[in-house]
This record gives sequence, structure tokens and C-alpha cells, in this order.
Amino acid sequence: TYPPVWTWVVAWLPEGAALGGARVASSLAWFGSLAALAWTARRELRREALGAAAFVGGSWVLANFAMLGRPDAIGCALAALALERAVRKGRVDLASLALLVLVPWVKPTLIGLPAGAFVGGLLVEPARRGRLIGAGVGMVLASVVLAEVASSGAIFAHVVASNAQPLALDVWLDQIAGRAPFFAPLLAWAALVAARGRASPGARIGLAALAGATGWTLFALAKTGSSSNYWMEPCVAAVVVLSRV
Repeated sequence: TYPPVWTWVVAWLPEGAALGGARVASSLAWFGSLAALAWTARRELRREALGAAAFVGGSWVLANFAMLGRPDAIGCALAALALERAVRKGRVDLASLALLVLVPWVKPTLIGLPAGAFVGGLLVEPARRGRLIGAGVGMVLASVVLAEVASSGAIFAHVVASNAQPLALDVWLDQIAGRAPFFAPLLAWAALVAARGRASPGARIGLAALAGATGWTLFALAKTGSSSNYWMEPCVAAVVVLSRV
């Protein structure tokens, strides 16, 4: 179902420890990234960051997926690291860009936050747009070639076949009714904070990433097979915003 990056990492563990090790690693990635965002938040934002991180970390419908050894938590941790760095620095540098490009190779449906952060980086630094686009395209092409060669040309056929399920209105309505009212206040709060602080380049990058993650989640929830783990991406973006803006 997914690109084999996380599977390749887990495969290095002894067979008897692979399942338990993957679950421990994914749990630490999820709760550890949320705790790190709260711990390293700006001093005047520590209370808001702690509250947001505790709310997201205490949501069972997210933790349930984060603790199963799946790649969701690993991808979200990488996305959080990349976005926090970009928001803190007020620019998408090469390190942040490399992490953003890596995220979908860990979990292919995690594309809203990376795409939004990249667009935000282009908007806040018009003078660097050409270089940023060139670097992004170069990293993507290099990773595509590597994946094609490593999989003997099979990776895209497999990933598309297993993830491109049809969209269904009844699935979307069920997902929205069951989860959106629960997460909407957090996402709206973070969006308002970022919008009010948009004079800061970091806030604009955070707002773009949050908008990308939320918009993609709302669309992707119509896909057959979608579930509550899709909300992990915008929730992580919200915690980053509330810890830095």
C-alpha cells in the first residue's frame, strides 16, 4: 500500500522484534513530536502549545493509528520537524525542503502539509522562488528515479493501485459528521492565530501549511478506505502554528 521506506527501516529489526519495535517507534514519533513542539515552544506560547499538544495527543482516534507501527506517525513527525523549522526561521531552507519531499515517500497521502509549506515558502521569499523551485524539482526527480530503479519500475503502479480508490459522497459525509466537529475548533483557532500574525513570514508559511493539510484532508476523506488517521496531518500543523506564532 505504501512506498517501502518505513518497511525497509523495520526490516532491519530481528523478525521477532519487528512488530513490537515498529509500534514503539511509531508511538515515540507521534507523542515525542507533540511533546517536543510543546517543550520548545516560544516562552509566551508555552501554555497554548501544551494545550494543543495535549488535545491532539489525547485523541484516541488519532493515537489508535499512531501506535500500530504504521508509517503515519513517522511521516507526521518528519512533517512537524520540517514545518517547525520553516516557521521558526521564516523560510523554507534546504533542510526543511528535503524533509518535506521525504514525507510522502513515508506515507503517500501526507501531501497537503508539504505542498502548503512549499507554497508558503515561495510566497514569503519572492527573490528565492527560482532557486526554491529548482531545488524542490531536483529533489523530487532524484527520489522518483531512485524509487523507480530500486523497485524495478513497480512502485508507482503498486502505490496508485492500492491508494487511488474511488470517491464516494456517503463515505465523505460519514467521515465529516463523525470527526470534523471534534477537530474543527483546534484547526480554526490555529488558522485565526496564523492569520492575525501574517505579518511574520513564519506565520504565513504556517498558515499555508495548515490550509494545505486541512484542504487535502477534507478532500481525501471522500476516498474509499479513508479513516481518522487523515486528521493527523492538519492537527500536527495546528500544533506547530500554536507553538510558534
